[in-house]
Amino acid sequence: MLKHYKNNLIAITSSIMIMATSAWGTEQIDIENPWIRSAPPTATVLAGYMTIHNRSGNNIVFTAASSPSFSTVQLHRTTLHNGMMHMDAVKALSINAGGSATLEPGSYHLMLNNPKQAIKTGDSIPLTLHFENTTKSIHLIVKQNDEATTDAHSHQHH
Repeated sequence: MLKHYKNNLIAITSSIMIMATSAWGTEQIDIENPWIRSAPPTATVLAGYMTIHNRSGNNIVFTAASSPSFSTVQLHRTTLHNGMMHMDAVKALSINAGGSATLEPGSYHLMLNNPKQAIKTGDSIPLTLHFENTTKSIHLIVKQNDEATTDAHSHQHH
């Protein structure tokens, strides 16, 4: 009888811990200034940017992104090697507890491949961010380059 009680208690405790992990994930992740740089209607690849804030007391790992508006979405990083800019796919991006990760031109960014419809300035594009223990749904706003620069600078003063 005691063994049965102990096994049930372990199962219940494990379930509560899993639910708590999932619950804190979405509530503790804030996304600031999610945007896509506008491109010609024939563009097959666009770039997405944002700042991901981890408001939790735990490290989180951003593992992927997906969107019904694109065939694939990949996390990339731009680096400088021997005077040449290179873009490399990244499998994951760790964000420390209380920290942030900025996806911006010339650094980490999302590669949005093969749009399924024409994307134009002002559109709101659905995107799901995948983390190790949770997902978060957001919308990326398509902006002209000058709009994106103005917004990025205005957010730095908050």
